[in-house]
Amino acid sequence: MSSAAIIFLLAWVPLQTQPSLVDLEGLKVRGDRISYDQSSSTVVAEGHVLIETDDMWLTADHAEFDQAKQMAEARGRVVLSAPGRYLQGDHLIYDMQSQTGEMRSPDGWDETTGIRLFLTGSRLDFRDGRWSLTDAYIRSSGKKNPSYEVWADEIAYVEGHSWHGTNVRVEFFGIEIVKTSDFEQRIEDLGVTGLAWLPAPGSSEQDGLFAEWTVQRDVAGDLRLLAIARASTRSGLTGRVTLTEPVTDRLWLWGAGAWRELVGGQLRPYLRWDRVEGGVTWRLTSPDDSWWAQADLSYGFFRERPSLVRSTRTTASVIARTKTYDWGDDTRVFAEGGGRVFQYGTGRRYGYVYLGGFFEHEFARDWRLSGGLIKHLIRGMPELITDEVVIPSELRLGARARITNRIAAEGEIRYDLDRGDVRYTLLGLRYRSADFVYRLRYNVQTRFVTLELLLPDQ
Repeated sequence: MSSAAIIFLLAWVPLQTQPSLVDLEGLKVRGDRISYDQSSSTVVAEGHVLIETDDMWLTADHAEFDQAKQMAEARGRVVLSAPGRYLQGDHLIYDMQSQTGEMRSPDGWDETTGIRLFLTGSRLDFRDGRWSLTDAYIRSSGKKNPSYEVWADEIAYVEGHSWHGTNVRVEFFGIEIVKTSDFEQRIEDLGVTGLAWLPAPGSSEQDGLFAEWTVQRDVAGDLRLLAIARASTRSGLTGRVTLTEPVTDRLWLWGAGAWRELVGGQLRPYLRWDRVEGGVTWRLTSPDDSWWAQADLSYGFFRERPSLVRSTRTTASVIARTKTYDWGDDTRVFAEGGGRVFQYGTGRRYGYVYLGGFFEHEFARDWRLSGGLIKHLIRGMPELITDEVVIPSELRLGARARITNRIAAEGEIRYDLDRGDVRYTLLGLRYRSADFVYRLRYNVQTRFVTLELLLPDQ
């Protein structure tokens, strides 16, 4: 045998051919033909490929797996079944450790955003708490005639923060309710996301049983209409209509009108406008939207019932949030601060500034603990019912635990540090169907139960 032939054979000694299986410390690779290069810790599999772990399996016509980087690349008739998603496509790059990756021509479902979404597109990117789908078609179920359907050039989701969309069209039971060139939905639910906070407590836990209807659409050019109507067992009928016109990418003009039948359980057969307001909003964000700041200025007329208080109000506010920082592999923190001033037509003034620090910790895939410490400096007293009433110093703790794939338990405690007592405690159960999320919550302090039907982005 010639020396050249011997050198050629020695060069291929590390490459060993296995009949059908390679077992790599809890990860198995199967295929019709498998080659394992020991020098680079790389497995190449051809024909009826199967890569599996305890909770994930991946099939394809061809796959390469890098053991050192824990990265797999698969081509041709790719199927991925992993926690929170089931996808088919023609090409996949997948990180086994972080369970993130990119897939071309995806078709399947994903529930990592909090609800199961059936999706089709040209490219799906899921990594580092971000999720985006290009040439997107999203629907409530995989059956015919789903209750809602969404089409967009691109849909993106940032965990615990917001949804974004470009050229979005939404149909609900076959009726188009949204058509807009640009869509953004901020998520403001501490008990669920853990990384969002409203400066003033909401009142939905006091509203009893209610039904809410929202319509959003472009009415002329970039002029966007947002209409919200609510029927409640406690506050009767309420509604709000807002018109928004973008001036630049960062500046918006808006006007709003609203009515509120605050009747103490007696529903009146008429509606009268009791609020007309207009303003301007300016927002500055980082290039990747990891931090942001926002300023608002508005002027409005208010007529509140049943007291029939009439007043004008000028409002100025600013809010800023830092980038979310990773503290280890399972904890994230950020800070937020801002302030708001109300100037009334009677001459009275009310305002506050605040600063808060927030965290979210994941004990495991099914457990999440969140919380924050908020400090307010308050001056004056509010004049209108619609104004925020803030707590000087407040500690919030929230938790969520997934019981099954569709049921989760959640809770939140808000503790008044100045008074030294619990302001309120919320306990809840959340059920996710193919179309909606149903949430049942109980307020321990007020002994009030609410049942809510939520859309997926809530």
